[in-house]
Amino acid sequence: GEHDCLLLFRDAVRQGFPRPKHFSCPPLLGSGPEFMEFCGTELAHTQVMRSGFERYPFVWTALFDLYSGFCFDFEIARRLFDELSKGNAVSRTTMISGCARPGKMSNALLLFDEMPERDVSSWGVVIAGCIQTGLF
Repeated sequence: GEHDCLLLFRDAVRQGFPRPKHFSCPPLLGSGPEFMEFCGTELAHTQVMRSGFERYPFVWTALFDLYSGFCFDFEIARRLFDELSKGNAVSRTTMISGCARPGKMSNALLLFDEMPERDVSSWGVVIAGCIQTGLF
């Protein structure tokens, strides 16, 4: 199962063969609590940066999601967003989604207000967050 995939990834990194590719990162980062328990968020983040995979938008979007959605560490997620993101709709919507929870909805609304163009996904995330947090 999922744990076997994490073991395989860990072994590949340790042995250096085969060298993991950038497209293997988002599914691992997206496994959330299982991944953090197994490997640790900081270790995963370090591995992504050491590998140079942060230059791929879908990898840093998965990192945003890991920090904002699973770890609830908005400060690190926002720092990553500011450093790595080109401010595209996908990365902004991911950040908004991670913040759209009780106690963090003001951060989600701030990011939404900063969006130069809003799409259906970003509107949907904000509306769902407002409903879930009782703002509607």
